[in-house]
Amino acid sequence: MMHILYAVIAIALTCLVTFGGVSYIHSEAPVRAVASRALTGQYEAILLGVSSYRTENNGIAPQSIEAFSGFLPNGAVPSFGAPSQGFDWSMAKLDGEQSPALCLQVDTSQIAHFDSASMFARETLRRGNGRVTVTVGAACGEGQAFDGVSAPPAGGVVVFTIRGF
Repeated sequence: MMHILYAVIAIALTCLVTFGGVSYIHSEAPVRAVASRALTGQYEAILLGVSSYRTENNGIAPQSIEAFSGFLPNGAVPSFGAPSQGFDWSMAKLDGEQSPALCLQVDTSQIAHFDSASMFARETLRRGNGRVTVTVGAACGEGQAFDGVSAPPAGGVVVFTIRGF
């Protein structure tokens, strides 16, 4: 009886590998999830810094991250170690817009960087309830609306622009 059970398990595993493939769990998935959560933490720290700056300065919005760095932990955007390499935050006042925009520059030499930033952008849109917009382009303020399934560029750098935060 035990031999029949072993044969059934072996056949089931063979079918799983044959039809499911051996890469059904991507090895970079945990890295993308951790980096995405860390980007969300950095974003929250920036939002708190902007809010504190506005409270201190009678509602005036900062023009750069350096302007409110005193309100950030240790005077800078928090780092999350080696995985934070390839991500860079900036703030810009775009032409014709009242409020500044946050820009996340992503080095797309590793696909995991773009995937992490995409997961972060989806979470930001979900939390924003329609008042936050995210675009993807080659420079801050440029590009098209992020639709959650944007493909990474062939190489180089991509910038996620966040408005309405």
